[in-house]
Order: sequence, then structure tokens, then C-alpha cells
Amino acid sequence: MSESVTKNLSDAVSENEPIEIDIGEEDNKTNKEEESNSQKKGRRRTSDVWLYVNRVKVKENGEEVFNPRYERISRNTMRSDVMKIYESAKEEVKLLLKGTIRISLTSDLWTSNQNIGYMYLTAHFVHSDWTLQKRIINFCQMEPPHTGVVISDAIIDCLIAWGIEDKVSTITLDKASANDVAAKTIMNNFQVRDKLCFKGLIFHVRCCAHILNLVVQDGIHIIQDVIENIRCSVTYLKKSTSRMYKLGEIARQLSVPTSKSLTLDVATRWNSTYVMLEHAFVYQKVFEQYATRDANYKWLPSEDDWFKAAKSL
Repeated sequence: MSESVTKNLSDAVSENEPIEIDIGEEDNKTNKEEESNSQKKGRRRTSDVWLYVNRVKVKENGEEVFNPRYERISRNTMRSDVMKIYESAKEEVKLLLKGTIRISLTSDLWTSNQNIGYMYLTAHFVHSDWTLQKRIINFCQMEPPHTGVVISDAIIDCLIAWGIEDKVSTITLDKASANDVAAKTIMNNFQVRDKLCFKGLIFHVRCCAHILNLVVQDGIHIIQDVIENIRCSVTYLKKSTSRMYKLGEIARQLSVPTSKSLTLDVATRWNSTYVMLEHAFVYQKVFEQYATRDANYKWLPSEDDWFKAAKSL
């Protein structure tokens, strides 16, 4: 296969977008010969390029056709290829971290809709060319309970696996009590090994974004009832396609623009609450009309509620 075709296929993998490739007569002949040889020997191409080859359209003799080299790949083969790519990328990051003197960590833990706990760990460091770098070095499932000791053990195990247990200078966590215990446990571990930077004075950095969220949430607590009514309204409507369709019909009748869709907020993101209120405020009259058509809808904000919501925007 020519270099241009190989390059285009590589770009398709990196950008994950369909592309068009012009295959000349010579390349097409070579492709067919390689395909024939591959079938004779019973081999299957399973490199990272061929994982996405079914997304690539080719042009043969000026006509667009599906790539004749595409072969179905089993999930076991795909898993094996993905793990090979991961291991290769991991070695590159290890080499990058090896030449780093100090590393700062950030970490967070959350629970999915399936009640599965996950934790990620990101390394932040200055490269030898004085550019700030960051790499996610762990994303793992966390079995309950998510205590401080469990969190600290997971972080320390990850640091050892990457060979950077003696390079950590700070770690940033949110203000959850379990994280305070985790940071203290990790700091004690470093202190015992005499690897604690600055005597631990700035080892545990509390997340400013999380602190800001707590401040804002405390401030908007005064209109909590208003926010809850709007949140329940949005939740009720978005749970059903037919309800959203009916809402859209009413909006068109009232000439209300629908460019801003209803969105739910996330309790730990104050700005998402702002967006939820901002978008819901556009549909104030629509909500009122919808309430007359659905007896099960019981969270219609009052005029006073809308007034308070508008003042918070």
C-alpha cells in the first residue's frame, strides 16, 4: 500500500472520521495481491488502522465503493489490539515521566448511574522543554466502601506501578471527608520514606472549583424550592419523548424559540444549575400551557418562583 493511503488511514484512526482515498491501479493491484496472500496464509489484519477500516470509503477507478479489504473482527481480537495500543502508549508516558523531577496529582471519584464507583488520577508536570504537561495515569473501578484508606491504597498502588512514588509533591482533592483521610494517609507514607516535599506544608491542596461550588450552592439555597420545582419539571418532561413533543408543539404555537433545549443540572456543578434555570426561563409560558394538558404534571413554578429565578440569573 502506498504511503499516501497509509497516512490517510492513520489520520482516519486519529480523527475517527470517514475519509475518501483514491486508489490507483498499481495500489489496487497490490491490495488484491496482499489480500489473496493474506487469505491463503489464514492471517487477519488486526492493527489499530484496521480497527476502523470499515469507516473508510475508497474510490476505485473513479467510483466510490466500500473498502474490499475490510474483514469482520471479533471482540476478543479487538480487545487484544486495544490492549496492545494501550501498552505501547503507556511505555511512552513512562519514559516521559522518568525524566521528570516533580509531579503534582489531581484525583476525583464518582458513582455512575449503574452505582459503580470510578476513580481517575492525573499527573501534572513540567517537561524538560519547560512546557506544562498532564497525563491521565489511572482510571479504575473502585469497590465500596469508598473510605479514605481505600482511596489512598489505590493511589499509592498506581504510583508504584508507574514508578513515580518518590516524585509526588502535591495532590489536589475535593473537600470530601474521605479525601482528607486519603491525603493524610498518603502523606504519612511519604514521610516514613523521607520523600515528603516541603515537610508536607502544601502537600494536600483542596480543589478551588469544589470550594467555589459549595459557596455558590450555599448562596442559592434561599431559592432552593424554586430550583427544585424547575428541576422536577425538567426531569418529568425529559423522561418521555411524547411529553417533549407536546412541549415543542406548544412552543411553536406560542412562537417561543426552541434553540435552547431543557437541561438538567448536576449538584456538584453550580454553573449547570445556572444553565438549567436560564433555559427553563425561556419556556415559562410553555410550562403554563403544558400544565393545562397534563394532569400528572404537578411542579409548575408560580409567578413568584419565576420572578426569583429571573433575579438569580
